[in-house]
Amino acid sequence: MGMRRASYPASGLVMGVVLLLLGWGIPGRADDDGALTSTLHSRVTSVAVFKNGYGLYFREGRARPTDGWLMADHLPFAALGSVWIYTLGEKDLVDRVISAKQTELSFAGAEGLARLLSERIGARVAFETIDGKQFDGELKGLVEGMAMLEGQGSLIALKLDTVKTARLVDLPLRIKVATGKPVDVAMTYLQTGLRWLPTYCITPRDGNKASLILRATLVNDAEDLVDSTVHFVVGVPSFTYQGELDPLALNRVGAAIQPRFDISALRNQAGVDAEGARGEPGAAGPPGLRPRDLPNLPGEDVGELFMYKVEHVDLKVGEVAMLTVFQETAPYREVYQWDADTPDVWSCLKLTNSTSMPWTTAPAAVYRDWRMLGQNTLNYTPLKGEKVLPVTVSRDIGVGVTETELGREYESTPREGYHWTAVTLEAAAALQNYMDKPAEITVTKTVVGELLANSDEPTISRSRESLQAMNPTNLLTWTVTLGAGEKKTLTWKYKTLVRQ
Repeated sequence: MGMRRASYPASGLVMGVVLLLLGWGIPGRADDDGALTSTLHSRVTSVAVFKNGYGLYFREGRARPTDGWLMADHLPFAALGSVWIYTLGEKDLVDRVISAKQTELSFAGAEGLARLLSERIGARVAFETIDGKQFDGELKGLVEGMAMLEGQGSLIALKLDTVKTARLVDLPLRIKVATGKPVDVAMTYLQTGLRWLPTYCITPRDGNKASLILRATLVNDAEDLVDSTVHFVVGVPSFTYQGELDPLALNRVGAAIQPRFDISALRNQAGVDAEGARGEPGAAGPPGLRPRDLPNLPGEDVGELFMYKVEHVDLKVGEVAMLTVFQETAPYREVYQWDADTPDVWSCLKLTNSTSMPWTTAPAAVYRDWRMLGQNTLNYTPLKGEKVLPVTVSRDIGVGVTETELGREYESTPREGYHWTAVTLEAAAALQNYMDKPAEITVTKTVVGELLANSDEPTISRSRESLQAMNPTNLLTWTVTLGAGEKKTLTWKYKTLVRQ
């Protein structure tokens, strides 16, 4: 069927905007609504995954209310304030949501129990019989006054007239909706346990074009993904309460972890108490349910978020998948970088983002003829932007730095309570291209002191703090091109103060 507009509470406007940006669709109706019960079976249809180990999930399902109530089959370990449960119709609004540890079924006789169970086919139900026996399993159906339970690989037929008590298991969430007809229900929430780590494979080709492949390693420690659309997010938005568990999820945590609910603690978390400062957030979810430790990658602030989309993802809890996000070509040039404070010259690729999407910060391995040349970090690159990727140390460019003292002048007037000696030095950085082709080289040099002279018009930058220092710190940057076999010398002269 066609797309239908979702109804959001006014206070959930921000979450609604995020969902629209993700392009999440509206579910179609089931082919046969007659088979629906009040048990809301849902699945993750879409999830936006952030590099910090959190995911913004979107679940959906369809069910038929009993007396206006649905029983949800899923309750996430959601971050505080991130849970939104709503219908996908314009008028079938969610009235209230109740989280409970157990859901007892109140019935009178076998016929009353049968009526209640008929609306809960597919749910997990625990029974106690009159003689004290206990049964627990998935309710597969009702046959001639018997409940068919599947559990531990076997099918049990339990006579309803022998049942003393019955309760629903794993259905801790009750949802009140303003309709008695079949309804599409959606749930969004922020939850830890899902993380992606991007990696690039870059292969320079002839014609100054490089093949660029981005793959995402998706680590799932949260919940199963079945035919889900995954949005890999570039950048991390601000989720203030991401480290704190939402009260709706407390019953799932269990009494052994949190024996009682402290409303005053929640008030502090939510910033209600004006005089109480909210503590530093911890890990969302109880001990034993936190995601595995993974390496941290450099962060990035991209202003507006960008999302790479991969569809039809199947990944169970505990599994790790590597997914190809895109394969593109991009212009590149071979350049060299030399930090003249070190002896190494780096061979680099200067890449231009001519694709239709930004490049996220990630490790990048460079191959030529499928031989690995090196690996480094490709930093965030916007559309039409350029980034230099250092690949490996080069021996094709010879370099060296020399310094010569030209004189000393002893100052008789103290500064900052000390006497100083002004030392004047002249320095030179020598370069030679050993290759039979031109080489573009960027040279940087840190000079501590007052610059007096320099050659070849370098770019000079200073930090604000160093401007008032006794010896300001200067960063000199030259970009030179050496022909095949050509030599060049860059020079500068400066004065530095040495305390006596």
